[in-house]
Amino acid sequence: CDGSGDAKKKENEEEEEEEEEELDPRIQEELEHLNQANEEINRVELQLDEARTTYRRILSESARKLNTQGSQLGNCIEKARPYYEARRLAREAQQETQKAALR
Repeated sequence: CDGSGDAKKKENEEEEEEEEEELDPRIQEELEHLNQANEEINRVELQLDEARTTYRRILSESARKLNTQGSQLGNCIEKARPYYEARRLAREAQQETQKAALR
C-alpha cells in the first residue's frame, strides 16, 4: 500500500465535485421550475376546491328552491304538465319532419 490509491480516489472525488458544481446551476434552475409548477398546481387546486364548494352550495340552494316552488305550485304543475309535454313532442316531431325533408 503506497498511498497512490488514496490519491487517485481523492482526485476522482474532486473531479466529481467539480462536475456536480458545473451541473448545480442547471439543477438549481430545474428545481426552481419544479417549485414554481408545484405552487401553480397548489393554487389551481385551491381554486378548484372553491369552485366545487360554490357549485355544491348553488346546486343545493337551487334544489331547495325548486322543491319549495314545486310544493307551492304542485297542483298547477300537474294541470299544466300535459300541455308542456305535448309542446315538447310537437317540437320533436317538427325537427324530425325538417330532417326528413332535407334527405
